[in-house]
Amino acid sequence: MESLQNRKNYLGVIFVVLIVVLIQILFVNMIRHKWVPNPDINQNIIFSDNLAANGSLPIESSLNKEFSDFQIFGPRGVVVRDGNLYPTSMIGYIYELGVFKTLGAYLIYFSNPFFCAIVLFYVYRLALILVGDKKYALLAMFFFALNPAFIFVSSMPYNNMLALVFFFAAAYYAVSFLKSAHSESLNPSHFWLFLIFSIISFWVRYSIAVFLFPILALTLFNKRIRNYVFKIEKGSIGIFIGFVFLIFIAANFVIYDNFLGFLRPGNVLNAYEHFSAPLKELSLPERIVKFNPVLFFSNLQNQVIAVSPIICLFAFLNIFLLKRRGGALKIALFFIVFMQFAFYLGREWSGVSFVGSVGTSYARYLLPSWGILSIMAADFLYIFLESKTTLFLIVTSFLALSVNTALNSNMAYVYFNNSVAWSYNLQSQIEINTPEDSIFFVTVSDKYFYPLRETAIYTTIPEEERLDKTVWVINALLDRKISIYFIDEDKTGIEKAKIFSYFEENGLSANYSFGGNVYEIQKQIN
Repeated sequence: MESLQNRKNYLGVIFVVLIVVLIQILFVNMIRHKWVPNPDINQNIIFSDNLAANGSLPIESSLNKEFSDFQIFGPRGVVVRDGNLYPTSMIGYIYELGVFKTLGAYLIYFSNPFFCAIVLFYVYRLALILVGDKKYALLAMFFFALNPAFIFVSSMPYNNMLALVFFFAAAYYAVSFLKSAHSESLNPSHFWLFLIFSIISFWVRYSIAVFLFPILALTLFNKRIRNYVFKIEKGSIGIFIGFVFLIFIAANFVIYDNFLGFLRPGNVLNAYEHFSAPLKELSLPERIVKFNPVLFFSNLQNQVIAVSPIICLFAFLNIFLLKRRGGALKIALFFIVFMQFAFYLGREWSGVSFVGSVGTSYARYLLPSWGILSIMAADFLYIFLESKTTLFLIVTSFLALSVNTALNSNMAYVYFNNSVAWSYNLQSQIEINTPEDSIFFVTVSDKYFYPLRETAIYTTIPEEERLDKTVWVINALLDRKISIYFIDEDKTGIEKAKIFSYFEENGLSANYSFGGNVYEIQKQIN
């Protein structure tokens, strides 16, 4: 019996090592080939580079300081304050990448694989408490590790991966603390670890910490724990939390010169609108409760079930059978999934039109739910499945579907692999055909140009004055002998015709340069 348990442990370790090696290969490939699927990754890379090189977070932008009435220069999604560029939000991961890069450039290749291993460890430990069987706890870890969304996100420099470490660590220590309350000796160290990891998760990605509330509530329902928290350690906990928030406030002042820091709305370089105004028009409660029921059910089908139908089937069946065993803990875990689904699926995020894609915002935002659903699915199989042959068929089918989704779904690996050659070719043409100080006016393709060349997100300017101000800025830059390029991103051709016609009316000409959609803007020669 003991040798069988040891064999299971060895299999678990071997599996984690194989997954970490896979993530290592994919992550190194992504870094070396400079895949930049979206502005979030671009921000994480450029700001951590700046942090490692200059020891500070903000990137100085002389153009935004000179053209203070416009402030359109920089990559999409960043915040412009006092002429400097700041990340939109959630800087913990940027600092982590900066530290890795400062200690040694090669260490960056080991960051995500390291986090991946820690996440899988805590998912296993949490599953072991709920399921109570090592084999099925390993199965839960297997389900999560090979979830196509987890594989894809863990191989990209997203802050979701680091946040996931602290989320599952906090969840495990809270549940473990609750478990100790039912034994003879309470384990207070696990409560403090829960508190510490929860606070760190807020710093890395503050939205993820909110979803720990159901587990915290379940823990505080225990009378013995309430006595400990509110009577025995009330003063110590209050002092600790107060001290942490003082550090948080100090950090915000150092980085942002403001108490609210990254939570304070600023001028965001947005692709389609001046983002400051909509932020100020909506109150915080309005932003939180914004919910579209039709979109919710559409996203449930397209962004959840289509990504991993087997896990969803067994997890949802388990949810409907909560009373069979582990009811209270299952309910708490279910409420985490419910909160995430209610908050994210009822709203429109990037990739909303895709079906079963791992490259959408939904895939990475819902990673905590995928971890919990994996545990629920394994628990269901533990309760109801007796045939080893059936289990083998289920696991094999899951593996085949997961690999196919991870590779071939919209915005997944095959898509990015095919786009690498195009991206490399474009950047080579940029280096060959344009001066280093040239500026590219773009809408959403800034990730291919910045930081190789400066970009201007001209669509940040309100639409009613966009053309006038864009022409004025271009003329001012041309007077300084700066080369200007315009990227045609309008597939219909209607917007391009409108803009180029306006350019001609105001003494500018747009001449095709290279890359299929890059036009050089020059003053007309009379």
